[in-house]
Amino acid sequence: MSSRPELKEEDESSFCKFFRNLPQKDDTIRIFDRGDYYSSHGEDAKFIANHVYRTTAVIRKLGREPGLESVTMTVTVFRNFLRESLFRLGKRIEIWQTSGRMTWKVAKQASPGNLQDIEEELGGQVENAPMMLAVKVSSKAGESRNVGVCFADASVRELGVTEFLDNDLYSNFESLLIQLGVKECLIQVDNTKKDVDLSKLRTIADNCGCAVAERGAADFGTKDIDQDLPRLLKDERALGTLPQTDLKLAMGAAAALIKHLGVMADCSNFGQYQLYQHDLSQYMRLDSAALKALNLMPGPRDGTKTMSLYGLLNHCKTPTGSRLLAQWLKQPLMNIDDIERRQQLVEAFANDTELRQTMQEEHLRSIPDLYRLAKKFQRKVANLEDVVRAYQVVIRLPGFIQAFESVMDDQYRDPLDAEYTEKLRGFDASFAKLQEMVETTVDLDALDNHEFIIKSEFDEGLGAIRKRLDRLKREMNDEHASVGRDLNQDTEKKLFLENHRVHGWCFRLTRTEAGCIRGKKQYQECSTQKNGVYFTTSSLQAKRRDFDQLSETYNRTQSGLVNEVVTVASSYIPVVEKLAAVLAHLDVIVAFAHVSVHAPTSYTRPRMHPRGTGNTILKEARHPCLEMQDDVSFITNDVRLVRGSSEFCIITGPNMGGKSTYIRQIGVIALMAQLGCFVPASEAELTIFDCILARVGASDSQIKGVSTFMAEMLETANILKSATKESLIIIDELGRGTSTYDGFGLAWAISEYIVNEIGAFALFATHFHELTALVKTYPQVQNLHVVAHISEGTEDSGSGVQQKREVTLLYKVDEGVCDQSFGIHVAELVRFPQKVINMAKRKADELEDFSGKQEDGYVQASKEEVEEGSRLLKKVLLTWKEEVESKGLTKTQQVQRMKELVLGEDALMINPFFKSVQALGRTPRVMRHGRLDPAVVAASGDKIPLAHTLLLYCGNKLKVQLKLSISRLRMVQQKDSAKAKQQRREMAQLLEAGKLQSARIRVENIIRSDITTELHEILELYCELLLARSQLLDPPSSPSTPANTIPLDPALEEAVRSIIYAAPRTEIKELHAVRALLVDKFGKEVALASMEGEGVAERVEKKLRAETPKPELVDAYLTEIARFYGVPYGEPEPSQSDEEDNDEPSGGIVEKNPKEREPALEADPKASRKEEEEEELVKATPPKKFGPQSPLRVVPPSPSTDNVTPKLKLPGSAAAKLSASNVEAKKPEAKKEDSLGKIPDVDELAKRFAALKR
Repeated sequence: MSSRPELKEEDESSFCKFFRNLPQKDDTIRIFDRGDYYSSHGEDAKFIANHVYRTTAVIRKLGREPGLESVTMTVTVFRNFLRESLFRLGKRIEIWQTSGRMTWKVAKQASPGNLQDIEEELGGQVENAPMMLAVKVSSKAGESRNVGVCFADASVRELGVTEFLDNDLYSNFESLLIQLGVKECLIQVDNTKKDVDLSKLRTIADNCGCAVAERGAADFGTKDIDQDLPRLLKDERALGTLPQTDLKLAMGAAAALIKHLGVMADCSNFGQYQLYQHDLSQYMRLDSAALKALNLMPGPRDGTKTMSLYGLLNHCKTPTGSRLLAQWLKQPLMNIDDIERRQQLVEAFANDTELRQTMQEEHLRSIPDLYRLAKKFQRKVANLEDVVRAYQVVIRLPGFIQAFESVMDDQYRDPLDAEYTEKLRGFDASFAKLQEMVETTVDLDALDNHEFIIKSEFDEGLGAIRKRLDRLKREMNDEHASVGRDLNQDTEKKLFLENHRVHGWCFRLTRTEAGCIRGKKQYQECSTQKNGVYFTTSSLQAKRRDFDQLSETYNRTQSGLVNEVVTVASSYIPVVEKLAAVLAHLDVIVAFAHVSVHAPTSYTRPRMHPRGTGNTILKEARHPCLEMQDDVSFITNDVRLVRGSSEFCIITGPNMGGKSTYIRQIGVIALMAQLGCFVPASEAELTIFDCILARVGASDSQIKGVSTFMAEMLETANILKSATKESLIIIDELGRGTSTYDGFGLAWAISEYIVNEIGAFALFATHFHELTALVKTYPQVQNLHVVAHISEGTEDSGSGVQQKREVTLLYKVDEGVCDQSFGIHVAELVRFPQKVINMAKRKADELEDFSGKQEDGYVQASKEEVEEGSRLLKKVLLTWKEEVESKGLTKTQQVQRMKELVLGEDALMINPFFKSVQALGRTPRVMRHGRLDPAVVAASGDKIPLAHTLLLYCGNKLKVQLKLSISRLRMVQQKDSAKAKQQRREMAQLLEAGKLQSARIRVENIIRSDITTELHEILELYCELLLARSQLLDPPSSPSTPANTIPLDPALEEAVRSIIYAAPRTEIKELHAVRALLVDKFGKEVALASMEGEGVAERVEKKLRAETPKPELVDAYLTEIARFYGVPYGEPEPSQSDEEDNDEPSGGIVEKNPKEREPALEADPKASRKEEEEEELVKATPPKKFGPQSPLRVVPPSPSTDNVTPKLKLPGSAAAKLSASNVEAKKPEAKKEDSLGKIPDVDELAKRFAALKR
């Protein structure tokens, strides 16, 4: 980071004191403008170090100890930081400037929805309009919520207001945020933290990607709105005559928004804003789930432009067009006349290739961002260059008009004239005076040299200066020719006269010809760059100085005239903004036509039906984004959503068969049709939908406490409360996040509700094949399935010929039901071990046999018999529970007493329901609806000891979670190892390139990664220890045992406490589940004590501390990496201890030689193959590989992160080149002390665990 500027502060102590006295502001970052660079301090400096530089090594201390953390940024880095913090992280920015000694004050402020002050810093690189919204809610118990909002787009100076009724989930408010593309939302502060409505608003804004700002209730008062709003509006009528003032809640929101934006403090805003009322019902409603499910906008992980619908359609040539496209995507039309008007325009450009190409390549491409240009004039920061840019747009208007007039087809000529030609003619007439003024006053010939000046003829003083400038320019050209002759260089191809931004007027030679000026004193070299060598002469230097002085004089003389020209041009701001809207509309329509024509198969114009009428029928429909991906041959499918016969479609079929793609493409096509765009199908007719509601994908949010199933239920609840008969509902895999029975029950009930109560068109992709039975009850339900071809064959596996079934996915959707999901086929595709595959097939067959043969016996009882049997079972269980609690029975006694109570209840023994349970045999369904089924367990008699099952259920759950945790930890370690290999290779490249400072910064990330890997290894061993001795986790406790202690073996206690301590500090969800079970088992007192470090392994605590690596450790890492890859780094002289060291390359952890490991237990030769497969399936993952690694796959290990002077022999290094005999002769030591003087706890735990296994 050598290019990073150094912080210079004359009075460090005063600045530190000033900064520490500033009040804290949440989500606000303070930046200090220091002229040619920027600085940040305190917590803000740490934030920038982590998010911009990705390392804390750039932090410097300012002032006396302890010092103030400080970070500096160049102008380029600062601009990148602004975009990152505002658009992605949703932060607020304050830029402070000083006008004297320690007189810092806030000069500029910015937030995601308010970019007015920093538009110059952003350089106009804003894809979407910075929309800010304020909301005020009035609600009463049992009534609908009344919501008032006001929103503003400061870039075009518009204020919008609206009021509407909403449900308790605020679905309409969410749709409004999506429609407007809101970046920042103001809500009333909730001091009590008990206002449910404000909490919901905050959650919805967060889900929609809006930054949330809280303001006090006083800011939402309307006492000042009567005088503030009229001063901002262009309409000079009294506020009371405006119809929007009747919206009292919206006016309160407007007051808060105006105050937050601070527009009243800038008089240039007076009389510049327009007020309009937004109609929420004129656009299709979309929620955040639909926005993600349909991939409307690009995401941070999208690999290509066409992965999102916005990227696919965005062939706009102007910035205003791209922003309008983003707005249209979130505001699909619902008026059939407006939709067909857009379709007619798209068809005109699609059928007229010459017109379309002329617009894109000749006219639209040269149009600047007119909204940004108008904003510069409005803020009085425009200059003569901006006037010329506006003039260049004006002179292109006749070209637009001429192109439209050349259209000969009357079918298209009339709509084009109405939408564009007539409006452009009006603009051309309005700009006539501006064009005449610019051509009269501005020297247009000087534009070729990128000079923006007033004509010299316009003023006598300017004429005299211009003559002298022209004479100097001729003399410099003569000098150019003279130097060319002297150097024998072509002055048009190799030797150039240029006005360099640093050196001014000078010569440039191509680098291949630069040798001709070496050793010649008359030529002074200025710099060498990629495009050549810059040099000058004494004569040229003198002429350059005179030229610069005259240019400054010329600019001073013309400044008054420039101001007059800019002032006149500023009066055209309203016309420029209207022209920008027309050209943006034209740009998007032409982009729609371009995409429709250039798709792999051309799009078609859909036929639209009014709301509530008609059907949705698509022939050979395709997903527009997927068909554009490389190496994809898309399989088309037909769609029939017909009222009364196929309103609700249930799609079944194999995994990866295309169910999700099928239902999503219908939603995307429906949205494209209501945009006015053509759609990817050979034929299309669609009804107009009032909203698209989606429940697609599985996700959770641990930070918000929302599980996968909870997220599903929240989205589904929103669908059921928001959907109408005119909606389109898309549901993919509902009910996966809970038990099979609960999930199926919910899916069935939700489906019935949509069919009976809502009656909307709906598509439901599911693996609950039983749902297809709905077609027997409801005629409007249709079953569809994704076709898969199954072929039977054989293969020679080495142990004999086996039957093999191959599944070929055809991606075609057909009528009917598919009763298989082919999940095991997917496991085969991802190379599961063959034993696991075989065991899974066998277990699936067993379950299918069981469900087919035994299920009927379970349900052969009447409703009354089931209720009576359940009552008797409940009676038995309550009696058993009272006796267990009062008599303190042992486990054996509890089981025996349960049997006695069951057998002693004659009415229970003869109950048909109880007898049907007995018919389940050896494999009863122990779990029912997510709970232990008491009827099944009680009926099992000797086959299942009920009380034992009840008592050990939690323990079995712990075993499952421990296995899952071990699997996850191993997988994470493998991933980290692969990443570490790449990082070390890159580090070696940096060292070889001599970029030492960069290597020292980036190696800190490797050290932290190694620390995390070592922690995962420790936790994995702890989990294996608990899994092997899970039966010891239920020791008898005595009343004298303190609540915060664990009466276990010290090794087990250390494992329990360390997992409780470490799990919350990791991202391993399975480990979180283990921790929750351990807390339930040992109590909250143990958990609290463990979280404070009591009984936790010292190494675990140490690895979880966030410490900056020591310089010695950084040097050790770099030394070992350099030694392994054979790159220079100033290696230390080998010491005697280095030569005698025998550590293995394991990151500082001594491991046994693979050949010395304990021999595996020999398998019983009489054990069946089935038992081997079951044992393999029980394992969470395949066992770790203990064999030697291939040298090609060895990851260069790192020094132990606890040892600042590691002694490692890396594979491939000179010190490690021992012969095989020497390696065998020189066995590793059984014990190895680290720098702390004790055995590393990983080795100690491994030995302790091995002993427990024996």
